[in-house]
Amino acid sequence: MKVTLFFIFILSGFKLSAQEKTIKKPAYVIIANDKIITMKEVEDYGKENYIKAMNKGVSEEVRNELAKKFGDKIGDKEFVIIIDLYTEKEHAERLAKISSALADTNLKNKPIDEFKLKVGDNAKDFETVLIDGKNLNFSDLKPRVILLNF
Repeated sequence: MKVTLFFIFILSGFKLSAQEKTIKKPAYVIIANDKIITMKEVEDYGKENYIKAMNKGVSEEVRNELAKKFGDKIGDKEFVIIIDLYTEKEHAERLAKISSALADTNLKNKPIDEFKLKVGDNAKDFETVLIDGKNLNFSDLKPRVILLNF
């Protein structure tokens, strides 16, 4: 009985110590313009609209080429992010295109007045002939509520 209790305490001790160990998460390696950059630099590029594309994960061949170039800083192929950036010329063209598109949308967003009549406008005075031959002016009907059906 003592031996059984002794083994139970030892096994529970191993389980408790195994739960206290922290596992280091693999870090992403971010590559832009053939150099390793930090996440802060990625955020700066994003704010300035320089990012063209981001590819998370690379093939084994590309990973091996990057490992030759950068050494042991490159981890597994799943943890490599390659960022394509716009050149200065492409960035300037893109900003010009965006600013012209914004100007066009500002013109399109203005409300177009399609109707000649507005709510609360007074109707113009007109004269009409009824079926029985009487002439009727609109001004004669002013104090009454009427329905005009055209």
